[in-house]
Amino acid sequence: MIKRRERGRFGTLEHKIQMTPMIDVTFQLLIFFILALDPMDLFSHLAGSRPGDDKNAPPNARLEDLARVNVWAGGYTVNGRAMTIRQVEKWLGELAKQQPDAPVLIICAGDSEHSRLVQVLDVCTDVGLHRLSIASR
Repeated sequence: MIKRRERGRFGTLEHKIQMTPMIDVTFQLLIFFILALDPMDLFSHLAGSRPGDDKNAPPNARLEDLARVNVWAGGYTVNGRAMTIRQVEKWLGELAKQQPDAPVLIICAGDSEHSRLVQVLDVCTDVGLHRLSIASR
């Protein structure tokens, strides 16, 4: 609150404001708003920008034309055929030799390990395939 002092140097009354209660209230409000904030509400309303169309890009490939690599909890499939990682590497290597700019769609199952996806991404990079899309089931 306000304390009155006796007459100051110039003969006027001086008032001193107590800052401690104001600082306490400020910190309490800050803590309240931090705890009351739901970050998912904030993230769900953020606008994401997407890159514009590339006029020089080739026409989009149809889904049937994409090389589809499925990553499962128990292994891999390429265009519906079950394979090991070495077979996937060999198949993608052949694809890269025939079509170096071939698009590859990598679809991960929800119960698959992240390391399996990383292995497929490493294989694609090693053989020179760089047009990759990743989706999940």
